Amino acid sequence: MRLLEFVRAIPPAPWLEDKRLLRAAMGDRLPEVVRTRPKTLMAGYVTSAQNKQTGVPAWEIDLLTGPEMAAYVDDGWLRSVVHQSAAAQAHIWETQYPPVQLAYWLRYRRRLDRRARASAAPGSRSDRLLLQRSFKTGEDYATARR
Repeated sequence: MRLLEFVRAIPPAPWLEDKRLLRAAMGDRLPEVVRTRPKTLMAGYVTSAQNKQTGVPAWEIDLLTGPEMAAYVDDGWLRSVVHQSAAAQAHIWETQYPPVQLAYWLRYRRRLDRRARASAAPGSRSDRLLLQRSFKTGEDYATARR
């Protein structure tokens, strides 16, 4: 939550323009030519093109049917999407993708919380520090405990 609060507090101008915050954070970690090069746009939306041919991946549908998403996704709507053609699914998904990202985040967070509760001694300072490090670095909590 602290990361979310931090990101929401960042003023859009100038820090979010042209990836300025990310470029500043990379400092000496990237070669200057890479860090300062202009953004190159892709030729198209790759996922959408793939979805138009094969339909929405089943794992994305499964994410939206989880209990953590019950308040955000209408089951009837989701069932109707599944029965559409691949091209129609792709078109619908282009406007409904943010809920999939939310579902993925909620499910991953729930799994991480379960692991921490199952393996950590309640109130242990070392386990709290490991959990904090895993959120800061993106490292898996179980890996951090090894």
